[in-house]
Amino acid sequence: MRGLVGYFLTLVSLILSMVAQSAEFDQKKLHFGGGIAFNTSPANTALGYQWFTGYDFSQYVDVGQRLGFSAELGYTNSGDMTPIVNSSLNGIWANAVASYRINTKVNYINRLGLDFGDAFFTMMGMGVEYAVDEHIAARGEIVMRGGYKSYQLNLLYRF
Repeated sequence: MRGLVGYFLTLVSLILSMVAQSAEFDQKKLHFGGGIAFNTSPANTALGYQWFTGYDFSQYVDVGQRLGFSAELGYTNSGDMTPIVNSSLNGIWANAVASYRINTKVNYINRLGLDFGDAFFTMMGMGVEYAVDEHIAARGEIVMRGGYKSYQLNLLYRF
């Protein structure tokens, strides 16, 4: 587990150093979002919520015209998932998010990262993002972590 934490901290340091080297923080690459989640495990279901912020790092990595790469940091409240850990699974998480632009409105997204909440979990997911306009997007995702699945609906705001 400690090796995984070290790997993750190295990745975060690398990303932050890329931003620092560029010395150009572009507010238009920043996004905020939040939404609801229907969480399921073999023993329970619960309604929860999440909120997050992210930054698009595609300009620092040559990923092509259809591919994108961003990092997100957020908070999740899973609702009452008592049979898993005697409480809800609340906490902070950090993910790398890769996207593939299907057309001008729709992106396919994948995420991978860590959840640092009440317990420590690997977090991964996939979904679809739809651009309502140049600033607002809606996401539908399935995210898995710590023995439960989260079916999420989120709204994003991009500057």
